[in-house]
Amino acid sequence: MQYLLRILPALIILGLGYLGWEHFAVYELKERAPSRRAPSSGKRRVIETAVTSLAPIDYQIHILTQGIVQTSVTTPISSSVPGKIIEIHDSFQNGAFFKKGDILASLDTEDFLAQIISAEADLARAEASLAQENARAQQARRNWEDIGFDHEPNDLVLRIPQLKEAEANLKAAQADLTRAHRNLERTHIRAPYDGRVRSLLVGPGQTISVNTTLGEIYSTETAHIRLPLSSRQLNFIDLGQIHKQDRPIPVELKDPLSQQPYRWQAQIVRTEGELDNSSRELFVIAEIQDPFGLKSDQPPLRFNQVVNAQIQGQTLKDVLVIPRDIIHGSSSIITVMDQIAHRRDIDILWATPDAIITRAPELHNVQIASSKLGFVAEGSKVKIIERAPQIENETQTEIKAQADTKLKPPGNLPSRAPHETKASTKIDPKTHLNAEPKANPISKTAPLTPQG
Repeated sequence: MQYLLRILPALIILGLGYLGWEHFAVYELKERAPSRRAPSSGKRRVIETAVTSLAPIDYQIHILTQGIVQTSVTTPISSSVPGKIIEIHDSFQNGAFFKKGDILASLDTEDFLAQIISAEADLARAEASLAQENARAQQARRNWEDIGFDHEPNDLVLRIPQLKEAEANLKAAQADLTRAHRNLERTHIRAPYDGRVRSLLVGPGQTISVNTTLGEIYSTETAHIRLPLSSRQLNFIDLGQIHKQDRPIPVELKDPLSQQPYRWQAQIVRTEGELDNSSRELFVIAEIQDPFGLKSDQPPLRFNQVVNAQIQGQTLKDVLVIPRDIIHGSSSIITVMDQIAHRRDIDILWATPDAIITRAPELHNVQIASSKLGFVAEGSKVKIIERAPQIENETQTEIKAQADTKLKPPGNLPSRAPHETKASTKIDPKTHLNAEPKANPISKTAPLTPQG
C-alpha cells in the first residue's frame, strides 16, 4: 500500500501530460488541414518555349562498326630441299621487311654441286648411247637392203625399240641435270612476295628437312578487316554493288586508341557466305591497300589493331533530321499549333546519338518546340518566346559532313566486333543506333519558365 502511494503522483503527472499532448496535437492537425485543401486559383500553367521548323533533305547514312586489322596472306616458310643452314639474312629477322625475290636464308651447296656433276656425267653417257643406237639402226637398214628383201623390215630388225630407249634415257638425263640445277638454286630460300617477317624459328648451323618450318611471313600489299553488320544495318547498304568495279563501297577507318586524327581509306571487297552462329550478323571484308604506308605517306597500321569503321550506306530521300534535344521520351515531339501544344509520335527510320531521321510529310514546316521541356500535357497553352530559324538543307548537310563521333574502345576485345549500338552511346533499346557527330542545328533557347 505504501508503494502505491509513492508512485501515484508520478502516474497522475504522466496521465495529465498524455492528455495535454493529445489535445494540442489534434488541434494543430485540424488547423493545417484546411490549408492543404485550399482550392486552386483556376489558372492553367503557360509553357514558354522556342519553336523551329524542319525542311526535308537527302540524308546520307553512315554505318558504324568495328573490326580487327588482319593479314590478307600469311605463309609458313619452308625449304624445298633438305640441307644445313649456313646463313640467315637480315631480311629474315622478326619484323623485317623484304621484297619479292629477296634471299631469306641459304643452305650448304656442296652436295648439290656434286649432284650436278653426276647428272652431267649421266647426260654424256645417254648422248653416247643414243649415237650408238642411231648408227646401229642405220647399219641394220643397209644390211636388209643388201640382202635384197623386197618388203619392209619390222621394228626389231631396224632396232627401233632400242633407239627409243636411248632417246628416253637422254631425256631423263637432261631432266636430272635440270633438277640438279634447280635444287642448287633452291638452297637460296627466297621471298614469294613483298612482305614482313612475323616469326623466325631456325638459326645458322641447323639441319632442316623438306617439311621443316623456318618461320612465318605475311604480305604487306593489302590488309583485311572483318566487319560485322546487323540485320537492320543490312537494310541500309547495297552489298550487290561490291562486284561492280565502278561502284565500290567506301569505308573509312580510324584508330580509337590514337590521339591523332588518322584516317585510312578502304573498300568492301566481299562478304562471307553465311551468318555468324552466335550473333546472327553478316561479316563483310574491307580491304586496304599499303597498310604500312610503304608506298604512300599515310600512317602505318598494325595487324591485330582494333579500328572503327564508317561504311557509306544508302541515301534517304526527303527525310527529316530531328535533333535529340527536342525529342521527348523515346520517339515523341511537341508541335505547336495556334499556341497549343500537341504531342506526336514519330516513326524512326534511322537514328544516331544526336538525331532521329524520319520520313513524315505531315511535319514539313510545322512548328516544333525546341526548348528543353519537362512534362507537357496535351492541349497545354504555349507562349513562344523565340522563333528559331528553319533548319535548311545546308545546315543539315553540315551535320552529315561532321559525322565523326569518337567511339569508346572496349577494355577487352570481345569475341566478335560489336555493331554500332555497342560502339556508341545507347539511346533507345528498340533501335540500333549509329554514332554521328554532335551537331545541334537548333538555336539556343531560353530555359523553361512556368507561370502559375
